[in-house]
Amino acid sequence: MKKIRIVCVVILMITLLISGVNIFLTPLSDVIVRIDHIIMLIAIATIAFCSIRIKKENR
Repeated sequence: MKKIRIVCVVILMITLLISGVNIFLTPLSDVIVRIDHIIMLIAIATIAFCSIRIKKENR
């Protein structure tokens, strides 16, 4: 679970970088932004799930 959480954090950082490029540097196409945000939502949900699972395993 810890490896999955680390991978999801990296994916979340990449999606935040893409969002930052969209906001500050150049506007990206609508499809790219939508896919980026869908991946971001999946990564956030996975991080939350893994964090809860790790916390339960440590008890």
